[in-house]
Amino acid sequence: MGISFSFFVVIMASNTIFAQTIGSKRKSDGGQMLNTWIAFTTAHLASLYPNAAATYGSVNRSCRCQVLADLTLRRTTELQKWLDGAEEGEVCAGSIKRKEENEK
Repeated sequence: MGISFSFFVVIMASNTIFAQTIGSKRKSDGGQMLNTWIAFTTAHLASLYPNAAATYGSVNRSCRCQVLADLTLRRTTELQKWLDGAEEGEVCAGSIKRKEENEK
């Protein structure tokens, strides 16, 4: 499986999780979340590859795709917590709602 296909699969899965996570939030909040994510990934890539793309050779695009796929997969895992809910007694859950008793 090539990098670009792997990236596509990760992005499609993350889009589903992202849409479910912000589904109950206002549209403007979701837009802000997305803009913040784009700014973070752009800054992260710039920190890894600060020079012109040609500096890193022909694999630069593949490397960037792999980094984005890895970041997106990790963030998707984090967002899943909002869908799954936090265990009862988890005092640091913040805005993550508690799991329903009948789901245990």
